[in-house]
Amino acid sequence: MNEAGAHLAVAMPLPSWRVRPAFLFLITTELVWILLFGLIHEPWILIGITATTIAGFFILVDPRAVLFAVPMVTFLFPGRIIGEEFIANFWGMNLYLMDWLLIFALLSATLHLGFGESLHVPWSPLLPVLLVFFGALVVAAVNGLMQGNEFRNVFADLRLFFYYTGFLLVLLFARSFRDLEGILWSMIVFGTLGAIPEIVQSVSGSSYDRLIGQYLPFVRIKGFHEVNYPVQFVASIALFPFVGTASKRTMLAASILISSAALFLSYTRGSWVAAAGGIVFITGALFLFAPSVKRAAVMLVLGLVGGALILVFLEYFGLFSIGAMISRSSMTTSSQIDVSSLARLTEWAEVLGRYAEKPLLGLGLGTIFSFYVIGLGQVEQIYVHNSYLYVLSKMGIAGFLPFVAILITALVLAMRSLRRTVIPLERGTIIAFAAILVTLMVKAATTWHLNTLTSSLFVGVVFGAIASSHRWLADRRTAQPGNRNPSPHV
Repeated sequence: MNEAGAHLAVAMPLPSWRVRPAFLFLITTELVWILLFGLIHEPWILIGITATTIAGFFILVDPRAVLFAVPMVTFLFPGRIIGEEFIANFWGMNLYLMDWLLIFALLSATLHLGFGESLHVPWSPLLPVLLVFFGALVVAAVNGLMQGNEFRNVFADLRLFFYYTGFLLVLLFARSFRDLEGILWSMIVFGTLGAIPEIVQSVSGSSYDRLIGQYLPFVRIKGFHEVNYPVQFVASIALFPFVGTASKRTMLAASILISSAALFLSYTRGSWVAAAGGIVFITGALFLFAPSVKRAAVMLVLGLVGGALILVFLEYFGLFSIGAMISRSSMTTSSQIDVSSLARLTEWAEVLGRYAEKPLLGLGLGTIFSFYVIGLGQVEQIYVHNSYLYVLSKMGIAGFLPFVAILITALVLAMRSLRRTVIPLERGTIIAFAAILVTLMVKAATTWHLNTLTSSLFVGVVFGAIASSHRWLADRRTAQPGNRNPSPHV
């Protein structure tokens, strides 16, 4: 079967006579989960299992459904349900909702192969870089075991980066820019729905946050989920200049309003800086690649006016003040520092000190860091509030260089793609995914959101979306008449 036929076979739905046994399997599995865990898990996890199982049925029917299921799980459900509540435990290894999605994707691929259809992994410049990183990941896992780290801790670190296999899901199953646009709209819709209850809960009370040492007229939005808001914010802004219908622009405007409110209510400096980084990237991309500089300038002015109106809205309801933001942002100066900033500085000093012992291969996956923080006491944790230090300390230079290479390669591919298309929606889609990556890269300097249970699979999907768009545009370019030196892999 040729390459086009392979892609078509992968994306075609299974015949109904194959769907029936799969449906019975899912219903049986669902009943088993409810019977086994209904009495010990809170309702949210059962809702999560049910929704993910239903999504799994559609994945078995058409594997492209996994592209929309990943944003659903990532952005709709509370972070604690994704990253803390597990479905099952096998020999110290937990099964989470993200694993549940990957199981359905694997079953879907197996069904296709079992019925004589073919799966073809298209070439992408990002593929060898990821493979090198996965090789370094295996070396770091072995190194961790040799250092005496517990197997469950090694596995916990390993799985965070294994979720980058979301890259392959997009490369295998996405067929066109319409699929990539669907990923973005799934993220925006589910992100908006997921943010509303968190905003309501946040503004329904007040709190004293001991980490920042401030009384707040709201309860901070914390946890793994707060990284979704700067990501949703920049993606919505990136798409806005490129959609032509009033309904889509209204949806994007609502997404910008809601995500910006949640972004402020998280009261997290790292998220604010990350969103600013994404906006800076979008600004440059619009001026360089928008069909008209005038149109880009108008959109930027509208964005600034809209942002000012949002701040006025929040100020009116007592949820925002310039003074509060300046106070929060100034808590890292030499004269004033809060417990949160002090904890990070102490943590980073401990991590860098430990890393200096083994700079080439690092300390190994599964390493636990222990340090004392004034105001918090003795702290022991497996994670690091910085994805770059996380990789550097546990995987050494051998893992850090391919990790950074993944990020740089993805951004380079996005820039090349923007030069190869003049279609507005294609440009908007590419800019949105690139802006999401830039936002996560900035955010990762203060947290580990490039490698958490809640976001890693979506990060892999972002890599896959950028790689797929680059491949499609490269193929389109080589297929144009008059190209004397066609190359299938640019």
